[in-house]
Amino acid sequence: MPALQQTVAGLAFVLMSLTSPTPDPPKDSLAPVFRTDQVPTKYVCDGDFPLQVRWMSIDANQLISVSHPTIRGPQQTRTLLLPLSQSGSGERYATDLASFHIKGGQAAFTSIETAFSDNFRFLNCRKVH
Repeated sequence: MPALQQTVAGLAFVLMSLTSPTPDPPKDSLAPVFRTDQVPTKYVCDGDFPLQVRWMSIDANQLISVSHPTIRGPQQTRTLLLPLSQSGSGERYATDLASFHIKGGQAAFTSIETAFSDNFRFLNCRKVH
């Protein structure tokens, strides 16, 4: 009987941990805090090139993911992660390979061609409502 009681007690502990909310990590925790918007913002560039942008942060670092179709295969998309970068005006997210710049209601997207990405330059990107 003691083995059965230990098994039941262990199962009860597991079930309680599954149903109780997980506490927020302590303020001095070394684990990064990740946040993202639930629904991507959709953009259309130069008439018909679609982009999906998701804003996120890891601790105090802001970044976006930009998903777009690729010309390398039918029905394929590519997703790029771009950190917040310096900008003279507006918001600019960029790496050495790609950038997404937002100013007012307009955005621009540039991607340099590599073995893993296509060469795109769109200056007229607008949100789809």
